[in-house]
Amino acid sequence: MIIANVAYERLRVESRALVGEILGFGEVTDNNESDPLNSTPLSHVANWADAVRYTRAYHWSGALHYVDIKDSYISGGCPCTRPITTLTSAHQGSSNSKYCTIGVAESLCNFSIERDCPSSFCAVGAISNFTHRLMTNAKGGRFDDVGVINTSIRGTSRRQTRNTSPTSESEQKWRRKEALMFLTHLVGDLHQPLHSSRKSDVGGNSIKVYFNVSTSNDDSTVQWYYGSMSPPSLPSDRFEKRSHWNLHSVWDSGIIEKAIEETHHRSPLGFQQSIHDMVGLAESSGLLDEWLRCSDTRTTFCPSIWAEESLADALRWSYSTESGNEVLSGAWLSEDYFETRLHVVMRRLAAAGVRLAAVLEASLQVIGA
Repeated sequence: MIIANVAYERLRVESRALVGEILGFGEVTDNNESDPLNSTPLSHVANWADAVRYTRAYHWSGALHYVDIKDSYISGGCPCTRPITTLTSAHQGSSNSKYCTIGVAESLCNFSIERDCPSSFCAVGAISNFTHRLMTNAKGGRFDDVGVINTSIRGTSRRQTRNTSPTSESEQKWRRKEALMFLTHLVGDLHQPLHSSRKSDVGGNSIKVYFNVSTSNDDSTVQWYYGSMSPPSLPSDRFEKRSHWNLHSVWDSGIIEKAIEETHHRSPLGFQQSIHDMVGLAESSGLLDEWLRCSDTRTTFCPSIWAEESLADALRWSYSTESGNEVLSGAWLSEDYFETRLHVVMRRLAAAGVRLAAVLEASLQVIGA
C-alpha cells in the first residue's frame, strides 16, 4: 500500500482521474480508521494480486510475483557478499559459520532472463506484459515495434458469460483494470530484495530465523499494511512478541512492522511519511534521477535492471549478518541487523513508488491520447 500511495501522489491530476475511471472508483474520501494506509484508489487494489493468487482462477499467477535466480547453474553459486576486500576479526566465528568472502564486485551471481525467466514467466516478464495490456487492452497496437504481448502469461481467466466475447467492451475494460492491478503490485514485489534471489532457498523462505517484533495477537492484523485489515494503533495489551520467522517474511513485513512499532510510535502513517521524505531527499540529491533513468517497462530491459538491484541487495544485506556471516537457519537476527537493514527496505520502497508512478504515467498518457 505504501508503494501505491507514493506512486499515486506523484501522478498528474489527469492521470489520477484515469486511474479512477479504470478501477471504477475515484478519490477515497472516507476516513478509514481501520486501515489508514488504504487512502488512494491504487492502495485499494495494491494487494489484489496477492489475494487472487490463491484462488483457482489465478493460481497460475503465483510465479509472476518473483524471480528465482537458479544459483545451482552459476559457478560458485550465490553466496552472500561483503563491501570490503579483506576479512576482519568481526567475521571470525565458529567453524560452522559461513563467511561472506565474495566482494560485491566479485560476485558471479546475476539475473539472466533466459535462465531465470523462461518464456518471460516471472515478475520481470509480467511487468512488461501487463504494461502492454494496460496500454492496448491486450489487442496489440501502438507498441508492437518494441515488443509483443507474451501470450504465455495467461491474463484474465474470468469465466465468460454466454454472450460475452474476449474482445467485448466489458472484457476490454476488465483486462485494462486487471493489468493496472497487477502492475501496482508486481512493481513493488520486484523491489523487495528477496523477490529476486536464490532459488535454492526459495528466496529465503526455507531459512528459519528468530527476529523479535511486537505484533498484534489478532491473526487478522498480521502483515496488515499489505492488505485491508490494518489498525492505525492498538493498545499495548493487544501486542505480543513474535520471534519465529523465515528470512523472506522478515524482509516482506518484519522489518517494516518493527520500524512502525519501535521508531514510529506504532503509526503506519508516520512510517509512510518517512518514505515520502526519502523521496524528497532523493529528488534534491539526484538519486531520484538515477531511479528514473530506467523506468520504461514496455520491454524487459528495465525490469531486468530492477531485478539485478534487488539481487545485489539480497546478497549484500538480506543473506548477510551484520558481522559478515551467511544467515543460516536458526540464526538470531539482532538489533544491529534491523538497524543496518532498515535503510535498504525504505530505499527500495521509495524507489518502487517513484518507478511505479513513472510506469503508470507513461501508460496513462497513451490511454488518454
